Amino acid sequence: MRLPLLILSLLVLTGSMLGQSKLPQNLHALEDEALLYWFDEVGGDSITQERIARVYLERARKEKDTIKMARGYDRLARIFHPEKNLQFADSVIELTKHKKHITYPALGYILRGYNYSELGNLVQSTKEYFNAYLLSKEQNNLQQQIYILDVLISSKSVWGNKEEALDLQRKRHKIVFSKEFYSEIIKSTRKEFQNNLKIIADREKLSSWENFVFCFINLVKVDSARFYSKKAYNQLEKYNGLDKSLHLRWLLEADIDIEYLDQNYDLVIKKGRTFLDLYPDSSPDTKFNIYMLNGLSLIERNDYRMGIKNLLKADSIYKRNVLKIYPADRKLFEKLYDYSSLENNIPKQIEYLNSLLFIDSICKKNYQYFEPQIIKNVETPRLLAEKEKLINELQRKNEMATISNWAIAGLLILSTLGFFYYFNRQLLYKKRFEKLVAYSQNEATPTNGEQALPAKPSNELVENILQSLVAFERNKEYLSQKISLGYLSKRLDTNSKYLSQVINMEKDKSFTQYINDLRVTYAFKKLAADPVFRKYTIKAIAGECGFKTGESFSKAFYKKYGIYPSYYLKSLEKKESLD
Repeated sequence: MRLPLLILSLLVLTGSMLGQSKLPQNLHALEDEALLYWFDEVGGDSITQERIARVYLERARKEKDTIKMARGYDRLARIFHPEKNLQFADSVIELTKHKKHITYPALGYILRGYNYSELGNLVQSTKEYFNAYLLSKEQNNLQQQIYILDVLISSKSVWGNKEEALDLQRKRHKIVFSKEFYSEIIKSTRKEFQNNLKIIADREKLSSWENFVFCFINLVKVDSARFYSKKAYNQLEKYNGLDKSLHLRWLLEADIDIEYLDQNYDLVIKKGRTFLDLYPDSSPDTKFNIYMLNGLSLIERNDYRMGIKNLLKADSIYKRNVLKIYPADRKLFEKLYDYSSLENNIPKQIEYLNSLLFIDSICKKNYQYFEPQIIKNVETPRLLAEKEKLINELQRKNEMATISNWAIAGLLILSTLGFFYYFNRQLLYKKRFEKLVAYSQNEATPTNGEQALPAKPSNELVENILQSLVAFERNKEYLSQKISLGYLSKRLDTNSKYLSQVINMEKDKSFTQYINDLRVTYAFKKLAADPVFRKYTIKAIAGECGFKTGESFSKAFYKKYGIYPSYYLKSLEKKESLD
């Protein structure tokens, strides 16, 4: 179990509890509450949300209403990338820092905490949440308090004193089940949502039972985790929110974690497979966790081959997605490192050691903040020494292989020179003969015992290659500098000749042009959306996009867009300053 199911009722009062209808065209004609309603209703459509928030903010400025301006910036702080969201959150805090308001400036600090968490900076995130908690207590905003407690319980359970996390959860539970909770949340809830207060209150009660399950899983107290899991299931039966299925999935995943802790490995495997069959659209975090637990359980059941297969699937999910790091992830990379050691695959050993070192670096930073005494368990020095040893061994093998290859090449050259004259005529006649045969057959003669390839790939093969290219583009694999025609054809399990033909026929481009176009298109969009990326040098941008040199990137960019990236960057900065 990687995280409790935090329902961000403070951050995202989405249309999940509202009816769907069509957005009016004239936003300026809408009243304030209607604009906020529609902002929530179109959740997920950041372009439309920005339009709505800008209209609301423009109106607030004209009225010189500070709280309304804070609401406008608050909405903008939810829809962009974390760096930009932080800037809007700063505006919320700056506008309201001297106000005694039930929502602000505490919500500004919550937004900062959330976005620092998205950036992977758990320490700064927690500091922001502490600031928000103190302010929410001053204004007696119980909704903010229980949300912040959710976050702190999660962080403490994973990185800190788990008993202290349980104490925080008991405190949260007492608030949620108190008599005054319902009346108090009315004060911090907008009028149009007050019809849904029962659902909001029931959802917080359900989340509270789930938090107990999470705390006891991290405490490795199986009986207590099972007890509170039953409580959560009972609460779920009474719950009528549209996110009910999400809570069910979370509890089913928690059951798998509990069975793993209880060493019921057969049940882990069975429940894990059933879950993946029922919910193939699960989040990457959930899939990662279940494949990892299945793999570890299969190894415990001595099915090493299938166990490693599941762990490799988890590793693949980990690489394709930006997943947050947790201490339990070490189990995966430790097993894969052991496997690569058995296979004597030194490059893979180094790869998995790098993953372990990265996890240890995150652990060290977070443990120093939450629980300093745990630092002694971080194994970084040993791993670094092992990595250096493997790199030296790999270099030695490469040097020996190079010397051996040069020796063989030297012998071959001498042999060829010695017999060159004698065989020259025979080779010449043979080449002429092969050309005549190839001309008569209108296709190349197979060599080295390989079978001749059809001149044109079949329709089915073309479709398979195109589908593989869709996944290749979606996963942004073209950003790797390793990509070549040969590499990609092996990656897609096809022939380089066919791959080249399909790209020529279906994309109307050469392979090189196809890859370069994907890379510069990515650069074009990321530069427009990400101000931090625009601070990079041309060379650094080129490297991020898969080009080996800044010059090759600039040429490819100019070929597609008719301007150089340096000019594009200056134009973007100028446009942003005007905005």
